[in-house]
Amino acid sequence: MIIERLTISNFRNYRDADVRPSPDLNVLYGDNAAGKTNMLEAIIVASTGRSPRASRDSEMVRWNEGGFHVRAQVCGNGGSSDLEVGCDISGKKIVRVNGQEKRVGDLLARLNTVSFLPDDILVVKGSPARRRRLLDLTLSQGSQGYHYHLLQYQRILLHRNALLRDLAVRRRTSDVGSLVEPWDRQIAKVGAFIVERRKAALTILSTAAAAAYSRMSGGESLLVKYAPSIPLDDGDDADAISRRMLGCLEECRGEDIRHGATSVGPHRDDISFQVNGSDARLFGSQGQQRTVILAVKAAEIQFLKSKNGEAPVLLLDDVFSELDDARQASVAREMAAGLQCFITCTEMDRIEDMVDDASLYRVRAGEVAAIDAHQGCS
Repeated sequence: MIIERLTISNFRNYRDADVRPSPDLNVLYGDNAAGKTNMLEAIIVASTGRSPRASRDSEMVRWNEGGFHVRAQVCGNGGSSDLEVGCDISGKKIVRVNGQEKRVGDLLARLNTVSFLPDDILVVKGSPARRRRLLDLTLSQGSQGYHYHLLQYQRILLHRNALLRDLAVRRRTSDVGSLVEPWDRQIAKVGAFIVERRKAALTILSTAAAAAYSRMSGGESLLVKYAPSIPLDDGDDADAISRRMLGCLEECRGEDIRHGATSVGPHRDDISFQVNGSDARLFGSQGQQRTVILAVKAAEIQFLKSKNGEAPVLLLDDVFSELDDARQASVAREMAAGLQCFITCTEMDRIEDMVDDASLYRVRAGEVAAIDAHQGCS
């Protein structure tokens, strides 16, 4: 997949920007707070309809403006697509594909992205929810069916939790099973689909991430493990997972009513990262944790290539900070080869070995301009 043109207006600190990037390596160079990360964020918004940095669309609107607009013209194996995402003055989200109003899920198959932002290190260090989001986005970009099952599961979970809270308030004890069981069956059925897909994907991602981590780190080992909220056997299919989940829901029903929340299911799953046999979250150095997430991102690229038949667009924001020289070189070779890549930096000597093959853009105070690599960036 290739972004042929990106236009944004009233997005973060950009009034207007129009970029026609190279199909290979693109370097966004400038001082901190100039708008480099905002440019990558705009690409993610065009790809997924959402920002990893904002909980509401209104947060992305330029100060004192009524709304924002992001447009990406994309070319891939499926042909050309014109993707538009924005919000109007009322806060209503706007999503269009080739001029037609669409749902957010319709963007996922049109532009796949794999991104590394500074906060992504919290995938290793932070809450299980961050790790689930990373996995869910990868699977959703590889399959619209997964995305819609995930949305369905979230709706069912909301209904079950609302019923649990109502039962707790009313302290009802009779006919509880008949009220909760229909929701249990739905959670078990849809949840089993999600768990089966996660389990299969992590088998692939773990192998690829381990190989990438070894290359990036000079031989250290990485083990990525799926930690579902229910016990699983290696051979469990969706039917077996559904039965196990239904049994766990029944066992936990009383506790769930007391707490007003569902205690088992895909929304309680986790992923663990072990470096040289130790938990990277607790014992990994900052450089190791950063390399873990980069290795996982490299595995995502391979996974999406295998699913969609083409490479995603890679977005790397300040990727070289806190990595030693050897890891910087390994990451550059591992991540940026054979696909369209956008890298941000403040110090050009970090990527001087790649400049001759890159398209350079100087970012200053929300303005972006192409520059000649041979004239320098000062």
